Amino acid sequence: MKYKELLNFEPITEIIKFSRTNESSYQESLIKTFVFSDTFKNHLIPLMVRNLDFNYSGESFGLQVVGNYGTGKSHLMSLVSLIAENGELINLLNDEKPKKDLTAIAGKFKVLRFELGNTESLWEVITYQIEIYLESLGVKFSFDGHGPKPYYDKLQLMMAEFEDKFPDKGFLIVIDEMLAYLKGRSTPDKLNQDLQVLQALGQACDSSKFKFIFGVQEMIYHSSEFQFAADMLQKVNDRYKDIMITKEDVAFIVKNRLLKKDEHQKQKIKQHLDPFLNLFTDMHGRTQDYVELFPVHPTYFENFEKIRIGKSQREILKTLSNQFSEILEQDVPKDNPGLLTYDKYWEDIQKSQDLMAIPDVRKVKEITETISDKIETYFTGVRASKKVIAKRITNACAIKLLQHELTKQNGTNAEHLVDDLCLTDKLANERDFLIDIIESAAQQIISATSGQYFDKNVENGEYHLRIEGGINFDQKIKDYAATMADGQKDEYFFKFLEVNLPLDHDTYRTGFRIWEHAIDWKSHKTFRDGYIFFGNPNEKSTTHPRQHFYMYFMPIFDDAKKVRNHEEDEVYFIFDDLSKEFKDAVTLYGAALALEVRADSSQKTIYRQKIEEMNKKARALFDQEYVQITKVDYKGKELPLSGYPLPGAGFTKEQIFSNVASIVFEPWFDNERPNYPKFTQLNAAVANDNFDRLVKQGLLKIANPEQANRDGEGILSGLGLWVPGMLDYSHSPYAKSLMKLLTDKGDGMVLNRDEIIEYVDKSDSLWLSKDFKIEAELEFVVMAALAALGEIEITLNSGKSINSTNLNELKDIQKQDFYTFTHIKPPKGLNLAALKVMFVGILGRDLSNQLKDTSTYTHLVSASNEWAKRTVTLLNKVQSGLIFQGIEIISSEEASKYNKDFTVFYRFCDKLANYTSEAKIKNFSFSVEDLNRILLTKAEVEKVEKQLAEVALLQIDISYLQQCKQYITDIPFKEEINSGINQLASVISSGDAAKMDAYKTVLSKFKERYADWYLQLYLKHRISEADNTQKHALLDSNNKTICDILKEADFLSTGQYSQWLNKINKLQPADSKVNKSLILTAPYQDFNPSDFEGAEILSIKQLKSDLSDLVEQWVDTLKETLDDPMVKKKIDLLYQVLQKQLVDFKSGKISLTKDNALSIRNAIMDLHKGLEKVELSIEGMKATFNKPLTPDEAVEAFKVYINTLTKGKEREKIRIILK
Repeated sequence: MKYKELLNFEPITEIIKFSRTNESSYQESLIKTFVFSDTFKNHLIPLMVRNLDFNYSGESFGLQVVGNYGTGKSHLMSLVSLIAENGELINLLNDEKPKKDLTAIAGKFKVLRFELGNTESLWEVITYQIEIYLESLGVKFSFDGHGPKPYYDKLQLMMAEFEDKFPDKGFLIVIDEMLAYLKGRSTPDKLNQDLQVLQALGQACDSSKFKFIFGVQEMIYHSSEFQFAADMLQKVNDRYKDIMITKEDVAFIVKNRLLKKDEHQKQKIKQHLDPFLNLFTDMHGRTQDYVELFPVHPTYFENFEKIRIGKSQREILKTLSNQFSEILEQDVPKDNPGLLTYDKYWEDIQKSQDLMAIPDVRKVKEITETISDKIETYFTGVRASKKVIAKRITNACAIKLLQHELTKQNGTNAEHLVDDLCLTDKLANERDFLIDIIESAAQQIISATSGQYFDKNVENGEYHLRIEGGINFDQKIKDYAATMADGQKDEYFFKFLEVNLPLDHDTYRTGFRIWEHAIDWKSHKTFRDGYIFFGNPNEKSTTHPRQHFYMYFMPIFDDAKKVRNHEEDEVYFIFDDLSKEFKDAVTLYGAALALEVRADSSQKTIYRQKIEEMNKKARALFDQEYVQITKVDYKGKELPLSGYPLPGAGFTKEQIFSNVASIVFEPWFDNERPNYPKFTQLNAAVANDNFDRLVKQGLLKIANPEQANRDGEGILSGLGLWVPGMLDYSHSPYAKSLMKLLTDKGDGMVLNRDEIIEYVDKSDSLWLSKDFKIEAELEFVVMAALAALGEIEITLNSGKSINSTNLNELKDIQKQDFYTFTHIKPPKGLNLAALKVMFVGILGRDLSNQLKDTSTYTHLVSASNEWAKRTVTLLNKVQSGLIFQGIEIISSEEASKYNKDFTVFYRFCDKLANYTSEAKIKNFSFSVEDLNRILLTKAEVEKVEKQLAEVALLQIDISYLQQCKQYITDIPFKEEINSGINQLASVISSGDAAKMDAYKTVLSKFKERYADWYLQLYLKHRISEADNTQKHALLDSNNKTICDILKEADFLSTGQYSQWLNKINKLQPADSKVNKSLILTAPYQDFNPSDFEGAEILSIKQLKSDLSDLVEQWVDTLKETLDDPMVKKKIDLLYQVLQKQLVDFKSGKISLTKDNALSIRNAIMDLHKGLEKVELSIEGMKATFNKPLTPDEAVEAFKVYINTLTKGKEREKIRIILK
């Protein structure tokens, strides 16, 4: 039985071409061969007709036809547009329902069809095509020349022209390849413009005879290239309806056109397939689909549609047509269903030159060719029978790989290979056996390629092509893992623990898996130092110094290395019960680490990625298991890790193991150090990383007991050195032991460092006290507290001593000082003579006999602080000398001496303030001679303070007189004041009270004289209120208004008027508030006498007379100007009214007033045009007459000056005026 007997084959080998749709035979073929699926008949065609029918009353939209290449998208658009254009074609349809629906639009349109293949903007392309098409219809229209109208408005104008010619027709535009076109213009500026055009085209479809359809391979709105224009895409989407063609529609076309069958043929196919139903689950489940689509496997379309390379789908119907043509004359096989499956499509892809130009396709072809070569050489002998199956598996995996990014390594499993390829074997008569055969063939492909080009994903069981080719790193890691000895596996288990506990600091010694470590000693709220070991406890002797504990993490592979000693300072963590899955995973992790070390630089990156992946997998398994399987062995007794209280979420595994070790070792720590301090008052326990800080806080609390310091109190309390509110060592065994050692040495003897602390052999500067084995840092805190209490003095290696008087030095203590100090000793005895001098000098009374009275120290500290403050304040004022108002009060030489003396004195006072108790005053270190020398400065301080106070008293008068000097124009008076001010230094330095009083009187008299002098000038150059009223009247007068008008005339000299304005503006009214009393408070009262030095005394009366004279002068000038010959020639050109006004003015018939001044000025200025004004300046006159001249010489000089100014000008048009 041949294939051609089972189907009525009608090939589809040609792509739809819009360019041929005007051929009648081509049109008929397109209509006749269209196959309507249920989706087409019931949904898509009615939706298209509803939006194309311009008689439809509802809202209409543009149409976006969406279908992959080869799915019939162009065929559908051609069908609908051809029937819309030619109603007779509807009779060729072979289905009644679409025929009935399409009748609504049949023959009712003029249709423009074209494919996009341009780079110009969408508007340019569409308007060009429309204009050409309309011209062919006899409609003259151009989109140019309509101004900046929106696209929509221009489309409406076009339709108006179209409907004039075809009132009963609609205009339908059909465009294909829209998506490819837009992707070529996907820059933001171009795309946004094109999308606006699409929006306008869709909008124009509503309530209009204009209709628009375009075709795309996927919905524009879902294309990833366009998501930056999401807002604009949504606006376009709102104007279109989507016509979606699915794979089911394509399958319908295949079975109803390419593979049309009658019922007899279908029965034969069913009989042919029945023997195979038990082998193929999918075929059994949907037998009818297999019959309808025979010989195409139903999953052909599903896999075809998923191929990521768009062009590979263009030829789906054409490809199937060609494949059917090849098998029509062949016999249908009896041992196989004989279906065309998706793997066969890989053969067609490899033959396409266009597809081979795509890098991804080319890469996959290279891999399949390599695999094919490997299959040829490997599948020989007994394996030869599986060669065909192996190659089909390879081709299927090639198609699967192209359905995603190549890096995703998409593939398929054995069951799907059996169902989708319908692979059979003569030995297999049941499904499971068949699956095993296919699985075996796929595994043999892996072996043939050494896993380099073909592999299996262990997580999902899918076989896939390996695009990287070359080395199969996973296989190499597995191979290496198989060769690893147990000891080597344990080493990498330990490396896994190091990374994942984690232990992120360096090992104790290079080459040993030993780390220095610290854990909590919970009952004492402190820590203990120790070690973490991975493996052998026999290496314990190699660690120095010996510490308080040892934590052992035991191996899981090598039984020979699982020895335990069970000493009281050792705890063992045992992981023997970890799962095989974890052990395999950690072994692969170790193998990857080993191979990465020896790999070249090109491979290291991949190995590191594998290390990360394998560590992640092993860590996930370890995290699931370790709490339940870990055993904790202490002194031979094993307990599960889960039996201990474990910290909650957020803690690392290292913290969990350390917490358990802390619980286990608690009794041991108590036995080892029974008298170690307990720091239970601390908020946070002492730890390795805060130990130094807390010791520092303890020292600071000793130096400043009154200052709040919770951490300092906690340390001192732990050492028994603090009772609420004060230092006290009566409860401190450490302090008592130290005092006993010092007492036992005898009076006047010292206790050396080596009698107090000792070095721990082979340690890094670890020192412990010899009595209680506490750290040297804590022992130093004990000594510092005793020093503060006046019991001892500590001598540092530098020679500096710490005692009760200089506890502030404790803040500068360095770490090495804790173990390099030289000795301690009792404090010195009291020097009562020196104390008496000190008390009398500072307090003015002797308190040396009241040293047990606490108020003594209160008085001393208060007075010392006061004197220190006074001295520092004074020093800041005079350290560079003192100059007041330009007068040197304290010279730089005097200031230098004061600096030296005052510094010694205030530092002495600061030290006195430290003697706050009887214990501290025992360390008073000053002799009588020292005190007699230092206390002399106290009198100097008082002297300078008095001088500064006197300067302050005189400051107001001196400052006032200094300001006066800048306004005084009476030179003798100014010099007299200067002389008086300059006496300030001698008066201050004399310290004579009588001289000071006399000096104050002199300054006061100077102020009185200045106030009288200033007031006299003020009243002389300021006018009264009455005069000020007359001033304002003059400024508002007719003459002033006339002058303001005439000053703009270019033939008048305005200099005299400008001077008059300056004079009157200078006249200011006197302020009634200004009197002698006010001047004595401030020497300046908005009047500077120097501005009026030598100025004339002006009066309103005189200024009024001057203004009247100036007006008369200007009136004469105006009349003289009218006599100018040039002016007379032009007067007849004026209006009669103006001529009469000028004649009456010149004759005296009318006077110049503020009402007519403007018209007279403007008229004369108009007559004066053409005349050139030459101004004589005062500066020019001065330059001309800059020396004595005879009358004749003066006349000649003036002529030269005039000729210079008028050179090059027409002399009859020149008019000279004084500026």
